[in-house]
Amino acid sequence: MSTHPFDGEGFDRSRAIRFWDDIAYDYEGRIMQGDMPVRIAERLAEREIIGKESDIIELGCGPGTYTVPLSQRVRSVTCLDTSEKMISILKGSCASSNVFPVVGDFMEYVPDRRFDAAIMTLCPGTGTPEGIGKVESLTDGWCVHIMWTENCWDEIHAKVWKELGREYSFDARKAGLMESNLRSLGRSYDVEEFTADVEWTMPASELIEREKRVFSAYGPIEAEDALRAVLDGFIDGDRFSFGCTNSIKMICWRP
Repeated sequence: MSTHPFDGEGFDRSRAIRFWDDIAYDYEGRIMQGDMPVRIAERLAEREIIGKESDIIELGCGPGTYTVPLSQRVRSVTCLDTSEKMISILKGSCASSNVFPVVGDFMEYVPDRRFDAAIMTLCPGTGTPEGIGKVESLTDGWCVHIMWTENCWDEIHAKVWKELGREYSFDARKAGLMESNLRSLGRSYDVEEFTADVEWTMPASELIEREKRVFSAYGPIEAEDALRAVLDGFIDGDRFSFGCTNSIKMICWRP
């Protein structure tokens, strides 16, 4: 299996945090999820994992893609992310009085209470045995792990990396490591999958500049030629148009 770009580029924790800060305003994950965050929040409420009297914690909240729909269905959301800029975007887009953003690493976070549910939103570090243990220590109720199973834009990035001479991929998410770790810890869990058809259009010149910034966050990388080679089939004049079907897996268990 090819390696993840973070590993291939030798990222440590501090460099990973800088990366998310650097791409915070160009983060395409919100676009690529379509309406799945809303449907997942609805499903959690339907299953009574969350409710109007729930105080929950969200780990890896990013710019608030899940925070907003979750906050509409619970009493309070304490949301963590290591990226200060991601949290800044969240604060600017979500002025709800029941949302409490925190900049920090979930492994180091010590709350003054336990929560009714702990929800991990695209936060891969929570899937290790140590991460699972920490997450379980935060709640008296359900743990929910939300992760990509298919993100076509990551596949576009993998093709750009190949043009740049690096064999990187994002296939690790398909290996079922989270489920394997839960089984090794003796946990029973259930899995639901969500899909969404997504479309993304914008001026091609703006997209190229945006993606150049994303790749430059990895280091001194000149990606324009590689980007144009990969994206050419989605560009007509100065119009970029991209569509695909993406999917997300939701894993739920009780400690």
